[in-house]
Amino acid sequence: MEHIDAYIRHFDFLLSRNRVLSWIEAKLRIPKTQIATVLLLITAASLAFHIGHLTVSNALTTFLPARAFLNSCLENNTRGILLYGFYFLVLRCVNVVQDALYEPIMAFLPLWFLCKVGWCWWAWLPGSMGIEVLYQFTQKYVPKILKMFKDEIQSLSE
Repeated sequence: MEHIDAYIRHFDFLLSRNRVLSWIEAKLRIPKTQIATVLLLITAASLAFHIGHLTVSNALTTFLPARAFLNSCLENNTRGILLYGFYFLVLRCVNVVQDALYEPIMAFLPLWFLCKVGWCWWAWLPGSMGIEVLYQFTQKYVPKILKMFKDEIQSLSE
């Protein structure tokens, strides 16, 4: 239970820093946690029932991480820049597969967009930074891949 309480405290801390939620809370006199819960439910319903799912999915998987990437750039956080850059590379690969296999994915996994957003949040949110796990996993294969492409490029130029 302490783990869940820590997440709740962290969630409350994040909500207290959001100026838009503070303004809405002051105008409507509704607690921020309730406002955030409703927004989360609307987002989940949009992704699950495919109502505006592409827009919501792109906003949650691209714009929010891009903001975190820019903050890393402004703070000269080279590790953050590296990891967020890798996140966007992985996201692009996922989007290419999604575009190529859209119909089969939707037939096999109707909640694809909800799963994709959940995975992306796991990957880039500071509390989990799952992209670091992926980066560490793929790091041992990068020299082999680069060598393979280097050989291919050299053979093309000859």
